[in-house]
Amino acid sequence: MDARKLIDARELRIGNYISTGDNNYNADSNNIYDLQYGLAKFLPVILTEEWLTKFGFENIDYGHSRYLINPDKTIRLIWNNGWLYPQIEQAPEMSSESTQVVSLDRIKYVHELQNLYYALTHEEL
Repeated sequence: MDARKLIDARELRIGNYISTGDNNYNADSNNIYDLQYGLAKFLPVILTEEWLTKFGFENIDYGHSRYLINPDKTIRLIWNNGWLYPQIEQAPEMSSESTQVVSLDRIKYVHELQNLYYALTHEEL
């Protein structure tokens, strides 16, 4: 195993990408069960530009790199020192502004982006 911390079964949903160190694949219920009971060890998959492109993100440069998800462009990911900082753009509930931007905790792994996207859209990434 490499320097990444082992993934915790509580962080996973079926379909999340996981790694054995050599190969990446989608987690299934057996993987999650094995993780939960210590029968297997998996690593998180590091989120790279290649993964973002695969998921349909487009690089937009505003002086520092931002990635916007297509087609609704509601999630922005800002690169900084190897971490991605998600921002959610939405219509404000109690403001005269046209949009409201909410910043979220940083992410580094593919499964974190998959889970965030699902939580916001109820769709798989």
